[in-house]
Amino acid sequence: MLFIAIALFLAGCSSETDQPELDTETEEETLLPENSSDDEAPVEGEADDLPGFLTVVYSETGELWVAIGFNAPRQITSGHFDRYPILSPDGTKVLYQREVESGMAELYRYELWVINTDGSDERLLVSAADLPGQMGFAMGAEEETMLDRLPQQVDWLEDSSGIAFNTLLESGYGVISFYDLWIADTETGAVTRLLEDGDGGSFAYSPDSTKILVSNPNSVSMVNADGSDRRLLVSYPFVNTASEYAYNPQPVWAPDGSYGLVAIASEEPFFADPYITVWRLPLSGEAVVLSTLPGINLFNTMYDRLWNSTRTALSYIDDLLSLHIATLDGESLYVYDNGDHFLGWSTDDRFWIYRQAGEVMLEGVDSSAVSVVLPAVENSDWFEVKWVSSTDYVALSGNYFEGMILWTDQVGGSLREIATGVNSYDALWME
Repeated sequence: MLFIAIALFLAGCSSETDQPELDTETEEETLLPENSSDDEAPVEGEADDLPGFLTVVYSETGELWVAIGFNAPRQITSGHFDRYPILSPDGTKVLYQREVESGMAELYRYELWVINTDGSDERLLVSAADLPGQMGFAMGAEEETMLDRLPQQVDWLEDSSGIAFNTLLESGYGVISFYDLWIADTETGAVTRLLEDGDGGSFAYSPDSTKILVSNPNSVSMVNADGSDRRLLVSYPFVNTASEYAYNPQPVWAPDGSYGLVAIASEEPFFADPYITVWRLPLSGEAVVLSTLPGINLFNTMYDRLWNSTRTALSYIDDLLSLHIATLDGESLYVYDNGDHFLGWSTDDRFWIYRQAGEVMLEGVDSSAVSVVLPAVENSDWFEVKWVSSTDYVALSGNYFEGMILWTDQVGGSLREIATGVNSYDALWME
């Protein structure tokens, strides 16, 4: 999950259509209730030998809550404005942003905190004071002042021992990134700069945590986990975003870590004949172009949801505004007219969710598309989803000003609401 200034998964959706069952060959998984104390009775009818359970953490009116299995949500922070929670890979800790008083420039300021999922051991991890600021002009200011350096993209390290993050300069103008890389140890609290300004950027650790792919608005490189042995893999011209945001593609790794992938938009994506170039990034040797796909994927290529989990297929929107799911060589497997957003694959890539003509749809390899039934919210214009297993997903939908509902569903199952008034969340299926 990322702390990025651009809102993820913004997609209009409104549907009153009933959802028929999908014909699947796999047995549906069921959420495992986990009792948080000895005096809580187990949920009736649930077995002890089920394959796993769902952990969800979310922010509601600035407070963090955790829901485990079918148990009632439990509040774990209060008295502050906390949001953008991220569960550690082992499911034991939550990283989150806490809004704090503004600095010298009187601009938005936040810190990174961490807390155990049971609500214990809350502690400050990264503050603006831990990071070097920079003199500059805040938006609308006539005099220079010290501007804050704040975390931007943030990810847990795979062993849950700490986090990696890059930073931005908070000036009030768009996103001014430093293209660096830092490490913060959740046990010792040590904050260390791994890559200097300009040497980092959007990052992805290899599955074995020995290599890092980093990208900035002009290049994609690979370095060792200690920052050594930097290899430039791809150079490309600065991409016009028609905004104050610099384009920065998000690289990803193959599941076995034997190579990386990145998709890069053309220099002028709003002109005639835009395209994206798909690159294979090897552990040694030169990068290889796998395909050149016609269409606009300007911001989709900035997030890893472009790819399926096995990295054998990707989604893109062609120059006729049709949504494609294609193999890496560009062969289209599925094409959706008026398909304007791809929203994610199940963890085994057998199902996927997308938006077509304003309606949220779910489809599978062996089943036809059906409309996703959403909680009833007037003027619903938001839908974001996170698949947590081969059949289960968690979604946030509704209207930002009139109400956002967090809920979970299964392929062929029934919707279950978790909370209302939610602005951000994370979810993890625990085996």
